[in-house]
Amino acid sequence: MCRWYGDVPHALVAGQKTQGLASRYAIYDYHIKKLMEVEPHMYRPGESSNRADVMNRSYVQGLIGRLCLYNGGYATRRTDLGKDFYVDGDGKVLTFEDWSVEKNHAIYGRRSDWKEVYAIAKQYLTACVMNPGSVVLRTTDPRTKGSKGQEYGNPYQYTFQQMHGGNNLDLTDESLYEIPMEYNYSSDRPAYIGRPSSGGNGQAPCVACGQDRIQAHFYYGWFDNNDLRRDASCSVTGSSGQGQELMQSFDRSAWGKGCGPGTNKWDWNRLPSPNTLSYGTSGINMSYMRISDVYLMLAEVEAALGNEGTAKTYLATVHNRAFKNNIDPNFDNYINSCGSVFNAVIKERALEFSGEGVRRFDIIRTGILPQVAVENRQIMTAVIAGIRNKGYYTFENGNQIPAYIWTKMVNAKSTYGYRLTTQTPADKMDDPVLFPGWRGQHDDWGSIVPVYANQNMTNVAIKGLFKYIAPDSQEAKALEADGYVKTNWGIDMLNYEDSYATKLFAGYSDADYAAKNPPIHLLPNTYQVLLNSGITNGYGFKQQ
Repeated sequence: MCRWYGDVPHALVAGQKTQGLASRYAIYDYHIKKLMEVEPHMYRPGESSNRADVMNRSYVQGLIGRLCLYNGGYATRRTDLGKDFYVDGDGKVLTFEDWSVEKNHAIYGRRSDWKEVYAIAKQYLTACVMNPGSVVLRTTDPRTKGSKGQEYGNPYQYTFQQMHGGNNLDLTDESLYEIPMEYNYSSDRPAYIGRPSSGGNGQAPCVACGQDRIQAHFYYGWFDNNDLRRDASCSVTGSSGQGQELMQSFDRSAWGKGCGPGTNKWDWNRLPSPNTLSYGTSGINMSYMRISDVYLMLAEVEAALGNEGTAKTYLATVHNRAFKNNIDPNFDNYINSCGSVFNAVIKERALEFSGEGVRRFDIIRTGILPQVAVENRQIMTAVIAGIRNKGYYTFENGNQIPAYIWTKMVNAKSTYGYRLTTQTPADKMDDPVLFPGWRGQHDDWGSIVPVYANQNMTNVAIKGLFKYIAPDSQEAKALEADGYVKTNWGIDMLNYEDSYATKLFAGYSDADYAAKNPPIHLLPNTYQVLLNSGITNGYGFKQQ
């Protein structure tokens, strides 16, 4: 509630009517203290038959760290509640380090004693890393090569594959706390969060709205091309709901097709036996905190406190597992390109947790929300201008997002022996079906929905996704002679430039950034809440 609304009522007695606002910092302090009291008396996962599907000591240590980062981080607070409103857990009036000027009775900053809060985070995050119980950070993929020659070798994707058990028994090795979902009964993944599908109940697969889309500049420009997380995290294809792979588009469309790449971490196709009765009953688990989060929170805290060497070590642990043989030979260049170890950690969190709802709150609490708002518009405006003027835009890593790509439907099973692809083999990067990896379709939708048993043209072959092919060029003509069709890609963003570029973070303009105005990232309370609670809205929001 504090993340979304800021200062909220703080009722500690069951049945007590919620009246008035409490300082969010007092709320954080109170609950951090309570967690610190209970933490020594809890079991870790793996101790005394305890698993990560119940509250446990390792998770509470991570949760203390997470709460401290919000407690000591940047946020927009009200200035119309009185000078003595913002107090800590002991009732002491706080002072603040402010980034912004005051506007709309609001200001953006962090509590002046944030280092003391971060010291608590360091203590408990370190304890978790030193002994997380049975929880492990996967740096290798235990899966062998598939019977049809499928290659794996992606420990990151293996973690998310473990969530696809389709039962409430199996848990992910990396989860400090995981909510198991029962097959045929529950799970919003991938119905709303995951690889898109335009199907419906009873189809193969069921609908998956794809509400968590990946920005074009992030997909094309942020990942190292050798980063194993890109294709396992983001997908340019989904499913048609008729046993076929479906190319996504930048056209605006609901129910599984429009608005660009989707999240690839949760996918109907990767369940052993997918359910098609209802879109909200996949049985895919939810990992509420993974050990990689603890490593990166600790790296962030160490960097913020000036311990860059230690921070770099923890950062490397997470970063390197995203590369072949668990090592990125360009790791130091990665840090240098970010400008500091701290900046590299914050970027790493974006790469590690893409599509998981983490980035929004990271940019708020680290104080970079105003900068990110402006830079997002700048890069996406440049991307669209490049597509309009040249037919493509080239990112610093060499990737090009083109106006058009060339696609055709193929029978992957007859060619490879399987439809659901895995890691792209190093010598198959030019294969239009196997690259990008981790897409395709469930190998046997026909056994689940017999009407699709004879569906053979199941996979999309893609050419020109990362390298511009000029329309009417000899290469384009050769592709079309081979059955490929010129397909709209980046060109569709030109029809919605306001949505993709100019109106991104529309509530915070370039002029606001120049004036150092506070970003309003919090939500207003509804009128009914105001009537029942006796509280008021701040930040310029209406009272009725």
